[in-house]
Amino acid sequence: MTTTHDPATANDPATEQVRVFEQPDGYLTHYRLWGPDRAADLVVMLHGGMSHSAWQAPLGTRLGRLPGTAFVAIDLRGSGLNAGRGHIPSGELAVEDIANVLRHLKDSYGRIHLAGWCFGAQVATVVAAGRPRPDPGARRTREQPQGRQHRDPEAP
Repeated sequence: MTTTHDPATANDPATEQVRVFEQPDGYLTHYRLWGPDRAADLVVMLHGGMSHSAWQAPLGTRLGRLPGTAFVAIDLRGSGLNAGRGHIPSGELAVEDIANVLRHLKDSYGRIHLAGWCFGAQVATVVAAGRPRPDPGARRTREQPQGRQHRDPEAP
């Protein structure tokens, strides 16, 4: 893991720090930390498909200044500071990446609160449910513009 830190803002507890976590396959996952390295609570935010972790700076700064709280925003594979911009090989890999980063962080924080929006919310939901693999018996549905749902003809 590597860290970058600006000495000019070292007195602000919510100064953004960029960290790198090496995944089991060697891929480097970047994330941003606001707040302390150890705290009672850690809020982890996952961004949407067309975004990156730096967009979380206003929220990270605010939450990182709360006593006993830190905030992390993770760049999903293919986003932000990570290699392979614009490409996530699979949803399963995105879930595994996040689960690995959370396992790495868990010993430094009392409670981890996982959140996300858009694609990040989908990943967060699967990670939080503890189901990194999709249920092969599940049927996919799509919402129609009129609000109706129908069975996806490509679903198993």
